[in-house]
Amino acid sequence: AYSSSSLADVCAGTGSGGDGILDPGESATLQVTLANQGPAAATNVSATLTTTTSGVTITQATASFPAIAGNGSATSNSPHFQFEAGSNVACGTAINFTLHAASDQGSWDSTFTVTVGNVVAGGTVTPFSEAFSAVTVPALPAGWTMQVVTGGTWGTNASGCAGNALRYPGSAAAANSWAFTPGITLTAGVTYTLAFNQKVGNFSYAQKLAVTAGASALASAQTIPIYSNTSLTNTTCAARSGGFTVPSAGTYYLGFQCMSAGGSSSSRTLTVDDIALTYVDQPACTSHPCTAIVPPGEVAPGDSSATAQSWTDKAAMGWPALAGAATYNVYRGALADLPNLRGSGTDACLRQSGTATSATLAEDPSSVSGRFYWYLVTGVNGGGEGTAGSATAGPRQLASYGNCP
Repeated sequence: AYSSSSLADVCAGTGSGGDGILDPGESATLQVTLANQGPAAATNVSATLTTTTSGVTITQATASFPAIAGNGSATSNSPHFQFEAGSNVACGTAINFTLHAASDQGSWDSTFTVTVGNVVAGGTVTPFSEAFSAVTVPALPAGWTMQVVTGGTWGTNASGCAGNALRYPGSAAAANSWAFTPGITLTAGVTYTLAFNQKVGNFSYAQKLAVTAGASALASAQTIPIYSNTSLTNTTCAARSGGFTVPSAGTYYLGFQCMSAGGSSSSRTLTVDDIALTYVDQPACTSHPCTAIVPPGEVAPGDSSATAQSWTDKAAMGWPALAGAATYNVYRGALADLPNLRGSGTDACLRQSGTATSATLAEDPSSVSGRFYWYLVTGVNGGGEGTAGSATAGPRQLASYGNCP
């Protein structure tokens, strides 16, 4: 069965080939390791690779393997498997591969994936937190508000989980008392987690707490449930949490509602501390798409001094630099060779190749048929040799027979 694979990526252009990360537009060699999960050796092992992922072309679909000892493993033989990821394959795409392996002892299928680009898991983001450490008790932090339907009023107290904390002090009347956070900007489709610590004043008096979210700091607007417990008896701080989403992006307020029964104030306290609202950000994908290098265009295609070949005398030829050309080839032909520029027949020899945009051609054509030499310049870059231009009869077809004597 499939065990693992290693990838060698190549960019035939501009990109970041060779870094072990498959990018859009790259080709790759995939060396696959198979594991023999049985006690007997597997012989005459081969495998075929297929994919259903759009934009991916397998260029070497089969590979052979050495014999695999029982309970052993072996890697594919060169040239291994090869494939290409099209330039339109998005970063983060998981390419689905199926590997059909066969041996003298039987056959089996495995599936695995290769991811395009470098995917980094999202980090934890905290849009709101409150530990109450900066307040002067019994005041609430800046931006916090209250709504008391019945019962007592929320405030802060120094006997929290680690210093100051939010506290409902208890009341002779049954509680329906709210404490609201400042407005927090939230996004639809994101799953938020609200975590906090909580404790009560006396385990004999169970407390009731609900935490909600809403579009305003009013009890009537708190429509999104987050956490609820109607029997809190822990007198030491315990971690509580709840998850939620919001229906649309906007500003929301978290509401802490005490719903406890009335009675002795000192025995019916409810403490909340170390509030943190978090979410996990979306994974990020980075890639360096491989862009094919396009051969340069025609050298000196015009008739003006700025766009044409020029001669300062019979031996010195020059031409304007061509954008995209790294080097230039200068070809020479005789009068009899001119008709061959229209077809595939040999028509020229290579007179000069290099980065210069000029050539010194101290050559006497008097000894050749027609007593005439013609010269043609082409541009070259990593994408190949550019066009030789067009004549009246159509594109020129250069067919050099090698370096000029």
